[in-house]
Amino acid sequence: MPCRLSPTAASLELTRDLILNEEVSPRVANTWLMALNFIPSVDQAMMETAGGLLQVRQPAVRTRARLAVGAVLHQYCRQHADCQTNHVALEIMAEMARPLGDSCRADTEQDEKQLLLTLRSIGNAGLSPPGVVNTLNECFLSRDNPARVKVSAIEAFRRFSCRVHRDAMRAVFRDLAEDSEVRIAAYLGLMRCPSHQEIGLVRAALEQEQVNQVGSFVWTHLSNYRRRHLRTS
Repeated sequence: MPCRLSPTAASLELTRDLILNEEVSPRVANTWLMALNFIPSVDQAMMETAGGLLQVRQPAVRTRARLAVGAVLHQYCRQHADCQTNHVALEIMAEMARPLGDSCRADTEQDEKQLLLTLRSIGNAGLSPPGVVNTLNECFLSRDNPARVKVSAIEAFRRFSCRVHRDAMRAVFRDLAEDSEVRIAAYLGLMRCPSHQEIGLVRAALEQEQVNQVGSFVWTHLSNYRRRHLRTS
């Protein structure tokens, strides 16, 4: 990979251009893209260059390209406090989320594949502009989307700050009519930020739980959490 030994904006630009112009095989392109997950330091120029990989159209490379952009964006955000307001980061995130539209609907099998890829990329990035958060909420609140899309939308919150509101996720967890897999994913999403208040709300919901699969999972998870907390306190 051109940028493996000395990852710079220039070497990353060369990598990007070779991939976009399809001057390397899909196997080589995917190997290079996987290496982007391990770049130790990312500056704004590198982030902006990597964002160009969202334009990859080659089906055999497109998935890895979008996931790699998310990883580069996440690395930048870990190292720069201005990430949530940086215009380049926000532009890349907007382009990454564009396939979700406003309502995140999967009407066809191809739509669903596109949504799942986009949700994984957003989860890799961990950047949480309000517009993206609102669309993710629409995605898992929709009665029309299949469970796997809803779960992926919830899991896309995994790197978001605990300051991001999770009211919609809480509503899904408490919705007895929702699929059990989706409710469990919502519970785990809430427990990424386990405040005393959140745990209290979960326990209150557990007392009213009517679905055995959800109740058993939550009870076991809470019991294990309590034991771990006691050992470290």
